[in-house]
Amino acid sequence: MRLLAWIVRVAGCLLLAAATALAVGDIARSIASGATALMPLEAAARSVGLTLFDAAAGTVSASGVFAAEGRGASLASEIGRQPASVVLGLAGILFLFVGRPPRRATRTTR
Repeated sequence: MRLLAWIVRVAGCLLLAAATALAVGDIARSIASGATALMPLEAAARSVGLTLFDAAAGTVSASGVFAAEGRGASLASEIGRQPASVVLGLAGILFLFVGRPPRRATRTTR
């Protein structure tokens, strides 16, 4: 169990490192263009060669919260539109939280 928690914490650290690198790129791009520019997760995945969100384009459209004005959107395409640095940062923090060591029971002696 401790090995699994360690692996989850390492994955969280790697996600936070990737989020930091993407945030630095977003800051540089924003300074260069003079306007706020955040790279979406779909573009970040495409830049490293992952076609994760391209496969979701042909899936069945969702209804309910993801439907806008009669047009449905898949969950993957909605996640793909979000800023990559923010999504990876939140995922990294979540992984670090999940992989944290358990609290030790303290003995109180009187």
